[in-house]
Amino acid sequence: MNSQQVLHESFALHQRGRVRDALAGYRRVLAGQPDNPNALNLAGVALAALGDAHEAATLLERCTRAAPGFADAHANLALAYRALGRHEEALAAQRRVLAIAPGSAHARNAIGVSLRRLGRYREAVEALQQAIAADPGSGDAHANLGNVLQDLDRMDEAVGSYREAIARGSNGASVHRGLGNALQRLHRFDEAIAAYRDALQRDPDYVPALTDLGGALMESGQVAEGARHLRQAAQRAPRDAIVHSNLGMALHDGGDLAGALAAFDRALAIAPGNTHALAYQSITLHASGEVERWRWLTGLHRLVREMALPAPARYASVAALNEALATHATAHPSLWAGRRRGISSELFLDGEGPPLALRDSLRETVQRYIAELPEDPAHPFVARRPQQFVLSGWCNVLDEGAASHVHPNAWLSGAYYVRTEAVVGDAVDDPSGCLEVGAPDAAHYDTRDYEVRVFRPREGHLVVFPSYVWHRILPFQQRGMRISYAFDVVPTGEPG
Repeated sequence: MNSQQVLHESFALHQRGRVRDALAGYRRVLAGQPDNPNALNLAGVALAALGDAHEAATLLERCTRAAPGFADAHANLALAYRALGRHEEALAAQRRVLAIAPGSAHARNAIGVSLRRLGRYREAVEALQQAIAADPGSGDAHANLGNVLQDLDRMDEAVGSYREAIARGSNGASVHRGLGNALQRLHRFDEAIAAYRDALQRDPDYVPALTDLGGALMESGQVAEGARHLRQAAQRAPRDAIVHSNLGMALHDGGDLAGALAAFDRALAIAPGNTHALAYQSITLHASGEVERWRWLTGLHRLVREMALPAPARYASVAALNEALATHATAHPSLWAGRRRGISSELFLDGEGPPLALRDSLRETVQRYIAELPEDPAHPFVARRPQQFVLSGWCNVLDEGAASHVHPNAWLSGAYYVRTEAVVGDAVDDPSGCLEVGAPDAAHYDTRDYEVRVFRPREGHLVVFPSYVWHRILPFQQRGMRISYAFDVVPTGEPG
């Protein structure tokens, strides 16, 4: 049997779902023809399907070197890079597909997905709109556009995109869940509940939709029914910390504080230091009267700190860096208009510019913060101090305050203040535009007895806090610009 026949029979096995057998055939071809583009491409696809994205990328890279004009190989390489979290390289591979096939709606759609993963939301919207213009019937492009519009807090438009996706045949459970998420954020609970039920009708084992359904039922006042669905989600995903944490939130809202604390304990046993679970555990501790334990956990006076930024290496002074950062923020192409305005969460990955100087100074400050932490091996934050970490940064150009929130995907978070002219109250009793740390959102929880710390932003200084500690920007009305660069410390590797 010649190599072409082996390749043909292996592909037939692949199509019937016998991926390992197909891969063995592709490898036989490659043993005799190491640069066979079809065998390299198909072997890469098979390896990706088997969960070996690293080896898939290696073979697909060989394929694109052997056949630079092979568009499908570049597209498959992009998928392998995406699975590895190498989104910049995925984007580059997708752009090569578009260079080979300029009319490809599929490539534009894939580019939009990668741009979203990189936090480049405005560019993602443009790419997805181009994909839709090239192929108006592409339900996937409409659904992906809905995802980006949600990221941009353009909920009404997101709802329209999801509904268009469904009408165009993109009818999977994740699309109905996305529609439900957008509707829930618009407080259109009945419609959101219906969308989650549609998702579960398509995939009864889709735990994220079951969890979201429970949350929407809770938020609409159907507490018992919501808690029932969240218990089902916890049973179906017993090792999912977030599912148990969401159950804890539901039990808290239903008045079962002991059950809520038990659910948070289960979440933290699965994922020690989980930010989401710690954030909501802190609320339940306070509501249960365990205020001393709440103080220990939140560490308002031990773990929340204001620090001065060290002098940057590439600027004459901190003031000079701030001027460059302000200019960079207001001119950044991904700045979007609205009551709140912000910039890509991948700001510190830019190849040049003042954010990189800020990143380096912030890294030095964070390392000092870690070194100065108190010894407390029982504390879930202190015990997980990272030996290695990356910084994720974004900028806020605000003209109003912000509700209390946490940063669920990080260990430590903070805000560095660049410009506060005419927006931060200068009187002792005027906290306008200040950062309040300690209390959750008063729209959902009784915060009257919470101890808080209020920081008056000072240009050239930053405030850092555990990422699970609730914080907000107090309302302000003065005219002017409030520019801050926020950041998350995301551990890599084992804690120290």
